[in-house]
Amino acid sequence: MDGVVFFGVQYQCTIMNIIKQSLLICVLSVVFGCGSSEEAAKEEKSSSKVEAEKGSSFWMTRLAPPEKLNPFVQDVGWQSYYNRNFQDSIRGAKEITLARFHLEHSALYRQSLLMYAHATKNLYTQYKSDDDPIQSQYFLAMSHIFLGEFKQGKTLLDGLGEEPVLNESISQWKTWLKTDKKAAPALNGFFFSTEGAGINNPPSWNEETYAFSLPSGSFYEPSEGTGLWLLAQWHEEQARTILKDVSYGEEVVGQWLSPWRLPFEASFSSSPTKKVLSLADDWFLFGFYLDGTDLAFSAAIPSDARGALKEFSQKSTLAREIQKCVQDEKVNPECLVDGGMALEESVRKENKEQTKDIPIEQLNAELLYETFPSFARYSLLRMGAIFALHNDQHRDSGILQLMVREASGPLRDPVFLTFFSAWEAGNNSTLRAQDLVHELSSEFNPLQTARVPLDFLHIRLGRNAVPSGASH
Repeated sequence: MDGVVFFGVQYQCTIMNIIKQSLLICVLSVVFGCGSSEEAAKEEKSSSKVEAEKGSSFWMTRLAPPEKLNPFVQDVGWQSYYNRNFQDSIRGAKEITLARFHLEHSALYRQSLLMYAHATKNLYTQYKSDDDPIQSQYFLAMSHIFLGEFKQGKTLLDGLGEEPVLNESISQWKTWLKTDKKAAPALNGFFFSTEGAGINNPPSWNEETYAFSLPSGSFYEPSEGTGLWLLAQWHEEQARTILKDVSYGEEVVGQWLSPWRLPFEASFSSSPTKKVLSLADDWFLFGFYLDGTDLAFSAAIPSDARGALKEFSQKSTLAREIQKCVQDEKVNPECLVDGGMALEESVRKENKEQTKDIPIEQLNAELLYETFPSFARYSLLRMGAIFALHNDQHRDSGILQLMVREASGPLRDPVFLTFFSAWEAGNNSTLRAQDLVHELSSEFNPLQTARVPLDFLHIRLGRNAVPSGASH
């Protein structure tokens, strides 16, 4: 990406900030950059590890002064992250920052697998065909298992005959299903290998897949979703390794992954702590939690959305804004849009106040007064979408997800985009999910695993579509 200014080095990026209320779209162009000083350049990177105290400002305002932001923007890993070069982010990051990036990758691959599972299940149930080969029963079984429907999955696996190519995979899953499922499945194979991988070098995606001969002379070539689970687990373990000597290590892993866990993990994943953790700014910069209270609130939503809102509405800014928009136990999306815009403006005013005595040439006005405030707005829309989904407001969640999807540049979060695409696949809407796979697969090659069932489902949806009018 051309043109962002990192301390005298010119890069550039264009950001489309889109505000949707009744389909209103507003486009902003933002240039990332920040002035530097000789004193700030000499600061050790450890200054970025200053812990955020309870009641402190949001990261968008806390990092507004150049001397606080400089250690981050001089870091190669953060430069790559801002420019959406996620593989380079992993390669260039270290310590706490690297742990966060690994957890984000782990969340993304979990949601990719959820997308895969929804598409596969719908393909072989709602849109099944008499021509589906017997091997499709295995992939349908796996989709049921990942969606937490263990009984259906086990029945399908038990009904499979001898299939040499699949026997080892079937055996491993059957063994786990016979347990009490209080521990994660210990699996190997499934086209997944950690050979050559390291803490700054994720495993390579294996393009090899199944190929079953059909009586027609063609081949049935499905993809293996279990590899996405193993990849998500690998990234999670890297984060745990990095954080093993950090007092809050296990707690932050639990909170970070909680909103993105797969349904089948409920049987063996412990509930995340509700404690508000004191975390360094590495956990928040260019992210969608204003502070640690929002992270704790987000982690509590999946198990009890209303209970989480009640507990955190006096602690978390995002919870408080959502609470303002709740009527008859339902959150109002339009109210959240208004709240997001107000939150954005409050951050903008605070940043202007903090930097009023700093010469403008030492600042980047677009970054501080447009990009940073936009993170606050999208944070509320994003949290509102997650809350609505777990509050049985699927349509309202979809409206908010669509708004978040329109963000661009550093505001375009691949984890949430994959979350949205999984929701779309579950609702038999494949086009945007396919677009996402195409968009992100250069950075996240394993996403192509979800492409196969999405493509098949898209074709069958087209065959079943009723023409809306006369056609030639």
